[in-house]
Amino acid sequence: WRQQPLQAPILSQCTRKTRHVATFASAPPSSPAAALASLPPIVAIPPPAAAAGGLPTNAMPPEHKSRYAGSLKAGFLPVNLDFPDLKVMCIDPPVFVVENFVSAEVCEAMKEACLSSDLMAPSQVGGLGQLNASIRTSTTLAFTAEVLSKVPGIKASLDEVLARASQLIDLQALGQDAGSLQRSLFSKPSVPGQVVTELPQVARYTPGQHFLAHEDAFPSSVATQKAFQRRATLLVYLNDVPQGGATRFEHLGPLDVRPRRGSALLFFPAFSGGRPDARTLHTAVDAVDEKWVFQLWLTSALKPATVPPVGQTAKAGFKDPKAAAAAAAAMARSGAARKKKK
Repeated sequence: WRQQPLQAPILSQCTRKTRHVATFASAPPSSPAAALASLPPIVAIPPPAAAAGGLPTNAMPPEHKSRYAGSLKAGFLPVNLDFPDLKVMCIDPPVFVVENFVSAEVCEAMKEACLSSDLMAPSQVGGLGQLNASIRTSTTLAFTAEVLSKVPGIKASLDEVLARASQLIDLQALGQDAGSLQRSLFSKPSVPGQVVTELPQVARYTPGQHFLAHEDAFPSSVATQKAFQRRATLLVYLNDVPQGGATRFEHLGPLDVRPRRGSALLFFPAFSGGRPDARTLHTAVDAVDEKWVFQLWLTSALKPATVPPVGQTAKAGFKDPKAAAAAAAAMARSGAARKKKK
């Protein structure tokens, strides 16, 4: 806050961006552009705040934090906004970063265990596990039961990451206990609303490797076939990447998140009802320095009703249309007040 002070009122900087709606209003309903246009407007944080690493949630007054938490639970998944070092990089769609999510020792142990396993394989892409070397050029190790038994060094680090994830996602608000993510490691979601973990994995990007623009949510047809949808993405960066390798959200500025060892990135590729949120389209930018990242998707079973098709007007997201902007304004006022006091 001292380096990037914000000036009130924030609404002149943190605006509801409607340029995507205007650009894509005439697109056919079946196109990705039409899907983006039918979604809620993007609510960004001021560029200086994003460049400084985000808006800390501990700066939010209690009443605004409560409203924002309620909106997250209704539209996406409940988040513990009191989690240490949690910062907002985008209000809607919600994008969070956490510095020091896990220790350097946990990162090194997981990275070295994967590297020494000799089990890294070309990364797959797509909801059906297809290979496409031009889109995704990294290598991956999925943490199957067999891998965990063959590479015992992974288990302790994985347990630490899952324990932290269980604190970041407010499982209690979903009626789940803190150990439910560990117990669900190899289980297909069957209860609508219950959050379980998809198979965790670690990806390695050597110089020049990338994952081109993609969404983490399954397309509606694939989600219906699988009977579940990805609700949250948690990335934990296992090493510092001084050059290249950023996670870039194309529709949010673009917004680049720089990999730093031990930091985490949380966002929500689908709404609570299962419809993909095209606003979270993102890219793993070409690595210049080597990059290691732990990847975890939280999934939920779908209700019997089908996932809303592309082009259908979204009724998901923040139920209170003023909640997101109010939260941003509150954080900015708090930051400005702190600066004035200093």
